[in-house]
Amino acid sequence: MMPRGMAVEQGRYEDILYNTASENKSYALSPFSLENTLSVALNGADGQTEADILSAFNITDTQSQNEKFNSLLGLYKKSKKIEIGSASSVWINRSKTDARFDSDFETTVHRYYSAESHTVKDKNAQISIN
Repeated sequence: MMPRGMAVEQGRYEDILYNTASENKSYALSPFSLENTLSVALNGADGQTEADILSAFNITDTQSQNEKFNSLLGLYKKSKKIEIGSASSVWINRSKTDARFDSDFETTVHRYYSAESHTVKDKNAQISIN
């Protein structure tokens, strides 16, 4: 593990988390999973939230990030040396909100991240998600 205070590369997801993590706790994280989750969320963001995510994680633009991640997933699928399984999904709990997924968002996250979208209610949320 890198000593606290040591300079790390700016903009790498795991380095950003490392620099903000508590010194008294242990963490395990997957840069792949973190980037996947953040990239999916970026597609649902707009305005200041989108600008903040792009800036904080040194992402040029949403579409470039989508293409980059889709290419990365394609490389992993073709590799004979490593295997990464991705079970990305997005969920809305209809017991908590009347919001619905935008069809363009659903299409984009499915196309670039192989993510599925689902709707649940409180009574079936935990069982459905698990």
